[in-house]
Formats: sequence, C-alpha cells, structure tokens
Amino acid sequence: MILQTVIAFISAFFHLVFAVVLWRKPKGDNPVAPALGFYMFLFFIWSGIQGGLLGNWLTLPEGLEYSHLLFFVAGVLSVAYLDLTRRFIQQPGFNFLLWVLALALLGTQIELAILQPPFSIALPFFQTPISLTTTLIIVSFILWGSLTIFMVDLIITNYRLRNNPLHRNRLSYWGITLILVVLGQGLYAVNASLIGNILFLVAAFNTIYVVTTHRHPDIRLGILHALSYIMTTVLIVVIYALVYMTAQFVLQEKLGSSPLTAGVVMALVLAIIFRPLFGQIQKNIEMVLGQEDSDNNQIIREYSLSISNILNLEQLAIVSTGLISEALDTRKGMLFLVNQVDAGEPGRAFRLVPVDGGMGVNNLPSALNLSTYSTVAIFLSTQHRPLIQYDIDFMPLFNTLPADEREWFSNLGMDVYLPIYSKGIWIGMLAVGPKETGVPYSELELNLMSILTDQTSVALENARLVEGILQVNLQLEYANDSLEKTKNELERLDKAKSDFISIASHELRTPLTVIQGYTQMLNEDPGMGENTYHKNLLEGISSGVERLHSIVESMLDVAKIDGRELQLSPVPIPIQSIIQSVCRTMTKAVEQRKLNLEIADMSTLRPIEVDREAIQKVFYHLVNNAVKYTPDGGSIFVTGKMLPRDNNHISAEALEIVVKDTGIGIDHEHQALIFRKFFRTGEIGLHSSGKTKFKGAGPGLGLAIAQGVVEAHGGKIWVESEGYDETNLPGSQFHVILPVRQMHPNGQNEKSA
Repeated sequence: MILQTVIAFISAFFHLVFAVVLWRKPKGDNPVAPALGFYMFLFFIWSGIQGGLLGNWLTLPEGLEYSHLLFFVAGVLSVAYLDLTRRFIQQPGFNFLLWVLALALLGTQIELAILQPPFSIALPFFQTPISLTTTLIIVSFILWGSLTIFMVDLIITNYRLRNNPLHRNRLSYWGITLILVVLGQGLYAVNASLIGNILFLVAAFNTIYVVTTHRHPDIRLGILHALSYIMTTVLIVVIYALVYMTAQFVLQEKLGSSPLTAGVVMALVLAIIFRPLFGQIQKNIEMVLGQEDSDNNQIIREYSLSISNILNLEQLAIVSTGLISEALDTRKGMLFLVNQVDAGEPGRAFRLVPVDGGMGVNNLPSALNLSTYSTVAIFLSTQHRPLIQYDIDFMPLFNTLPADEREWFSNLGMDVYLPIYSKGIWIGMLAVGPKETGVPYSELELNLMSILTDQTSVALENARLVEGILQVNLQLEYANDSLEKTKNELERLDKAKSDFISIASHELRTPLTVIQGYTQMLNEDPGMGENTYHKNLLEGISSGVERLHSIVESMLDVAKIDGRELQLSPVPIPIQSIIQSVCRTMTKAVEQRKLNLEIADMSTLRPIEVDREAIQKVFYHLVNNAVKYTPDGGSIFVTGKMLPRDNNHISAEALEIVVKDTGIGIDHEHQALIFRKFFRTGEIGLHSSGKTKFKGAGPGLGLAIAQGVVEAHGGKIWVESEGYDETNLPGSQFHVILPVRQMHPNGQNEKSA
C-alpha cells in the first residue's frame, strides 16, 4: 500500500510538471499541447486524490468503492486520449457517432461509479435476470473496446496514408502511447492500480516527448539495433557454450590439458569470430534498412562527370534525379527552377517552376509564387541546407506558412528539398521523394545530397543560360518574322501610296490644265476686267488653281522620286543665280511678313553641275519652309562655301549651302522625320492655311522632294536645331551638300534616281 501511495504522488507530481510545461508553450506551436495540458492537470488531481485515498488521508463517501473510481477513471482516459489522438493526427471535422459513443461511455461510468443501481433487469438470451450494474459493466466494456478500436484504426489508417517515414515514425510513437494507455486502463479495470499508474506515467512521459519534441529517433532503427544486439548476444552465448564444452571435452578429457589452457583456447576462438560475426549481423541489418555502406566519393565523382556537360534542362532533371535515386534508392525526384518575379501587391516573389523530366513524376505540378517573406522562402534562400517536409509540417518555425504554400509542398509527395545556389543566389531546387525502404534519410545521406546539389549548381546555371539563349533566339526569330511581315506590309502600303500619288497627280493634272486655260481666257475678257466683283472671283480662282497646280506638281515629283523615274539633266550653273531666282519668288511673302532675307555673296563659288529646275525646287522648299516657321520680323540667311574633296560628307569636291532662320526650331525627335512624305510637326488642326503664312499648313512633301533631288545628285541634306521653342526661337539650319561634278554613266549628262 505504501508503494502504491508513493507511485500515486510521484505520478501527480510529474503530471503537474507536464501540465505547466505544456501551458507555457506559445499558443499555436502545437494543436495538441493545450488540450494535453488540461488532461495532464486532471490526471494530477486524480493522482493526488488516489494518493490521499491509498494513504488513508482521504475517505470515500459511503457506498462508493475505490475500484469503482478506477473503472470511472479508465473510461475518462479513453475519451481523453480519443480527443488527443484526433488532435494529434490533425483530423478535421466533428464525428457525431464517435462522440455519442464517448458520452455514452462516460454516462455508464458515472452510473456505475456514483449511482450504483441495485435493481436487476431481464435481458434476452439470459434465463435469469441480471443486475443493472453487470449490464452497465458489459456495455462499458463494449463502448471502451469500440473507442479503443477506433483510436487504433485512426493511427493505422494515417500510418498507411503517410509516405513520409518521419511522419510514420511520429505516429509509431503515438501508437506506443496508446498501447500503454490501453494496458493501464485494463489494469485499472481489474483493480491493479499500481502497475496501471506506472504504465500511465510512462505513457505520459512518451506523450510529452512526442508532443514537445520536433524530431524523434527512428523506432524501426532502434528495434532492429536491439534485435541485432540480442541476436549477437544469443549467438555469443551459444558459441561460448559450444566452445567451452568442446574445450572441456577435447583438451581436458582427451589431451589432459589444464582448465587454464581450455580457457585460453576458448578466449582465442571468441576473439577470432566475434568481430566478423558482429559485423555480419550489422551488415544484414543495414541491408534491411537500405543503409549499406557506399563509396560517397565514387558517387560524387560519377555524379559530377555525368552532369558536367549537360546543357539541356530536361536532360539535367532526368540525369540528376536518376543518379540520386540510384545512389540512395529513392522513389522519385524533381528539379525546379527558381526565378525572382514581381508578384504584384505582395512585392517580389520566388517563382518555383518544375522542369519536365523528373523521376517517378507523371504529372508536373503547377508553378508556385513563393513570397520572399514566406518562412520556407527565407529558409531555402539563406540557410544553405536541406529542408525536410516533416519540418514544414511540424516545426514551429513554419506555423505561419500560408495554407496554399503548405498544400503545394504537401501535394508534391517529397521528403527533402535541396536548394541550389549560384554565387550565393537561390536559382533552383532538387526535391527528393521517400526511400523505397521507407526509412528516413540519415544525416550522412542528407550531407551527400547537399554535396550532389552543390555539384548541380554549375550545370544548372549553364543549362539556364543556354535555355535563356534559346528562348531569346526564338523570340528574335519571331520578332524577325513579325518585322519581315511588317516590312512587307509597309512596303506594300508605301507602294500603294506612291501609286495613288502618281495616279492622282496625273488624273488631276488634265482637268487642272483645263481650268487654268478657261481661267486665263476669262481674265483676258475685257468685260470681266471691268466688273470688280467678277475680277475678284477670277483672282481667287486663279490663286486656288495655282496652289493646286503646285501641289499636283509636288505629288508628281514625289511619285517620280519613289519610282526612281526622276530624270536629271545636269549642266554647270552658278549656284548664286539659282538662289537669287528662288528668293525673288519669295519677295512678296517676305515683305508681307516683314522678314529679313539675306543672301551671302556666292559669286566666287565654282559653278556646279546640277539640274537647274530640280535644284530650284530644293531651295524653293527650303526657303519657303524657313519663311513659314519664322515669326514676323525674323531673319533668314542663305550662305554657301566650297568643300574640299576630303570632306566628311561625300568623297568629292562639293558645295555646301546653308539656309538658316531665326524661327521656332524643330524637336530633336522630329529632325529625322521631317524628310518623310506627308510628315508635319505639331497638331495638324492647329496649323493655319497658306503657303507662306506663319506655321502655315502644307501637304508635307516639300522636304521629301528636297531630299530626293539632293540625293539624286549624289549629295546630302540634313537639319540642325537646338529644339522647338516658340518663345526663345532657337531657329533651324538646313545644310545641302552637292558635288561640283556629276558622274555621267555611259557618257550621258543625266542621272536617274
């Protein structure tokens, strides 16, 4: 009785310590801890009461027996460990039938322990009535057995569903707890509380160890090592006995040797056979566990040689996972690329993209955007060591992991995640599945996988670079195809536009000539001249026809330039005469706009071989452009100089003419565009009409014609301006360079452009 009392108080002490330890753990670290702490505290109260009863410090109420209390506590423990088991395996939901059975068991226990019904009832299949107490005891055993079977089934079912050996090992520890609890309940039921309390205390120690400890030694490995020790011990005893009997028989009875000699021979035989025997037993156990000794250096060497020249990501995935499987007998493996991407509102993220070609994987998982703030991302990108799926599931560090990330990793069915780094940056990941033997990976195997992963780094970086180059090449090919199509379409549109210009200009020219003829006839009619009203109408018609004629001529010039049909008849001409002729046509506009048009003295410049009519159009458009974009009161300067043969523009002696103005200037981005057909700066709707009005609108053909004619002469034309500014008026400078002499093919004085 004293021993039972001591055991009860020892149990109370430890259960109180366990309750305090569990309650001091941070909330959320383990879903089992709070409930387990509560049940430990209840068992502390019971153990204290039990110790008081056994030590005669407390007495039971009249009619209540100690054995009844033991039976009641056994029932309560069944319900408690049922609840803890469901929490331990993280089974969601509420099982109505299960809790009905649990409440029924508690009800029968209360009925038996406290109310103790004295009357008897008649039951089917029984000839004589039996007491209600007996009936309740039978029902209690049935309910207790049902709950026990249900708990065992929960553990076995989850054990089968789990492929991860560490998960299975954790469930095995809980299974040991349930076995101890069930045995203790049975002993309580038969009033053997001493051994029952010892079993409950051992179960409590085991439960606390499983719940509060993250990693647990492998039970299977421990059992096999224990069996190894037992087998070795038995064999040694057997061999010792055989050697002893043989030595006694041969050396003493046959040869008459002393017992000392027999002992020495026996010790020598044991010394010879013990080491090989023990080593063979250990080797057999390692074979069962799939942990045979292997040459890691050879594995690393072969792995490095196999992947060193691989430049294809899919092939790298096949070879790397295959070699790891061959070396460690794994079931499956995958290779992932890791890229940093912009994930929108959460900010930057690591995108894990599976590479096709992994081992034992039928369907590739979807890519995952892993937030840079995720605990898994922080671990893999900074820790430079393997991450175990078991750690993700149970390590408190990963309790805050988002549900979608946790589910993604769980669905992969992998055991180990090995980050791959290049220059300290996380660029990939090898995921390795469980071993075929179902044994957890040892530290040596994890270290080996880490070394192999480091070997993969260079190959993965090279494969990524090659893959990137291939992707860029594909994009360039696609872009080139698109550009070619766009170029062809633009050429078609440009040709259609040129054809339209040519057709429209030719078709407009004939009726325009008719209009001009009739207008001239009307102007020569004396009656029209005497009528002021009619005279004004004719002047407006003449002005409009002249403007339209100028536009049609420009369109014809553009059509000839586009079709390379511009015929030039170059002859030596002084450039000053051409400039003066052009400026004389601008006299009226210059006077109206109060502009200052200055022409430098170019009489000393050498004559140049040009087509007079074509070059006149060039300088007409340049001077006209200067007039339109120079505010009233501004200045226009035309200067010229000779350039030697070794100038930086054309490889011949040349003449440079510069048309400079003090106008509004041209944007830098427009300076290469203004020589295109129909290009006009600014908003078209804001331009005024008129050939010489400030910022007057035009068809946008003048500078295109000027460029076409200059280039047809073998020259160059460009513009210089500090930019567009209607306030500070930076002005523009148009430079025209023309060769002094033209190249005359076949001795003819003409050139086609």
